[in-house]
Amino acid sequence: MAIRHISPVTGEVLRSFDELTSEQLEETLARAATAAESYRPTSIEEHVECLGRAADHLEKEADSVGELITTEKGKTHRAAREEAAKMRSRSGLLRGRRTRVVEGPGG
Repeated sequence: MAIRHISPVTGEVLRSFDELTSEQLEETLARAATAAESYRPTSIEEHVECLGRAADHLEKEADSVGELITTEKGKTHRAAREEAAKMRSRSGLLRGRRTRVVEGPGG
């Protein structure tokens, strides 16, 4: 059975996907577990830097992210841009507080 991506605004089927087989699902879950394990030893500084890069990407791709949010959630373009800006702000928030996060509140 196909999985359908339906526009919340128009009800139009935007895209269809085939379900994963049990084997495909197990392989995907195994890859995700391996990836998660590889991130375990990363430092807080590396996490902060990764979130900063995500914020940079969201800023660079603000228009396309806004379009995606409009399509996925049926939000107005203005609301979608605001949501993208909020995600960008939250992703980049730690960048300016890196020392405080790494050292803790007592500094």
